[in-house]
Amino acid sequence: AIKGTFRINVSSTYQLDDAPFVNFTYDGAASNFTMTQATDYYFYDFVTTALTDGQRKLSVYGNDSAGNRVRADILATIDNTVPAVRLDNPLNDSWRNGSVTFVYAPNDNTTSVSNCSLLINGTINRTNLSIVKGIENTFLNVEFGNGIYVWDVNCTDAAGNMANNGTFRMVKIDTTKPVITLIDPPNESAIRGNKTINFSITDSGGANVQNVSWSTNYLLNQIDFIGTYGINTSTFPEGKTNFTITANDSAGNRVTMAFAFTID
Repeated sequence: AIKGTFRINVSSTYQLDDAPFVNFTYDGAASNFTMTQATDYYFYDFVTTALTDGQRKLSVYGNDSAGNRVRADILATIDNTVPAVRLDNPLNDSWRNGSVTFVYAPNDNTTSVSNCSLLINGTINRTNLSIVKGIENTFLNVEFGNGIYVWDVNCTDAAGNMANNGTFRMVKIDTTKPVITLIDPPNESAIRGNKTINFSITDSGGANVQNVSWSTNYLLNQIDFIGTYGINTSTFPEGKTNFTITANDSAGNRVTMAFAFTID
């Protein structure tokens, strides 16, 4: 594949007797172009930008004063269009808990896509040399520490055209689990049946608490609370009841806390 101004070189004219006259042309050209002699070879700087992308036959031919004539043809793909890159995942301004898989879809209408690089905060993080254009490609399980990162993908096609998506996306990393704190009553204590069990949940990683549930010996995944985080025990039977509180933050960090009370 070729692009821009591409130099056509002829390195040998041994079949011609004297100083040859060498031309260059291509399919669809309105005229032929005289090649310039430079010591022992000929060249012509072929400006492709005015032509449509696609495959064309390129031809060089020469003749000498004795009437000898030689010709050589090649097929070349002109590609002056940069690849297109679609960013699919993660979504902008989303949370992850350390390991991120980046999903993107590169495409090129004329040639193949040679490689794509993951850009993190404007710097190449890694490069994929096995690209299938037109479908989703991935950078798998990229590890990060806590923080905020801007990502994009840059791709290069077979002609050397290079482009990224240009719409930078932000991914936020939080590897810190929420913290559950039992406030009242103390764990393993005996309580009356109308006592409210109070606890708090904090998250220092930045993702914030997303959902909280509790379970007992006989109730699963309850999300009903008194106030912010209070469990109503008025309907619990007498005897020992085991509780489990589960909290998740927006990054997917999960924590559980187990405790027990004797209802009397």
